[in-house]
Amino acid sequence: MEFDRLLDKLASQPIEQGGLTRQQAATLERVLPAYEGRCAELAASPIPDSFQHDDLHSNNVGWPGEMADLSSVRIIDWGDASIGHPFGTMLATLNSIAFEAGVPGDGRQFHDSRLLRLRDAYLEPFSSLCGVEELRWLVGLARSTGCVTRALAWERALQEAPLSMIAKYEFPVRTWLLELLEPWAGEV
Repeated sequence: MEFDRLLDKLASQPIEQGGLTRQQAATLERVLPAYEGRCAELAASPIPDSFQHDDLHSNNVGWPGEMADLSSVRIIDWGDASIGHPFGTMLATLNSIAFEAGVPGDGRQFHDSRLLRLRDAYLEPFSSLCGVEELRWLVGLARSTGCVTRALAWERALQEAPLSMIAKYEFPVRTWLLELLEPWAGEV
C-alpha cells in the first residue's frame, strides 16, 4: 500500500530532509487501521469512483469569457487527478475557498454557512444515491483520507527537486501525511 511505502520512506529520512521523528512515525502507524477503515467505508459507499481533479481551486479555473457564459470556463492543472472517490477533491477545494474567503476552520471542520452551502451544492447531484447526511459524512471521510493523496501528489511533483526547494515548500509530503493526526469528527 502506498501509505506504508510513504511512511517507511519518511521514517528513514532525517527530519531536516523532510523525514519524520520516531514518535510521528509510530503515531502514524497507530492511526493506520482508522485510515484503512475510512478508505474501506468510502469504497463501500454508493458513490462510484470517477475521474476527480484532487486540486480544484481558484488558480486552476480559467474563465476567459463573459461571467454569464459558463461555456468558456476551463479547468486546468490535472496533474493531481486520479480515478477515485469524487469527494476526494473536496479537501483542496474547500480548504482553498476557506483560505481565500478568510474563513476560519476548526481542524477539518468548517462552520461557515457559505462553505456548507457550497459543499451541499456539490453534493446535490449525488442525492439520488443516498441521503444528505450520508453524503456529508462521506465528504468528511474523503477529506480525512485525502491528505495521503495530497502527500503522494507532492512526492511525485518534487521527486527531482533539490532539497532547498522542498524545504522552501516546508516539506509538504511530511506536512500532508501528518494531517492524518489531526482530529476528525466526520462532517465538514
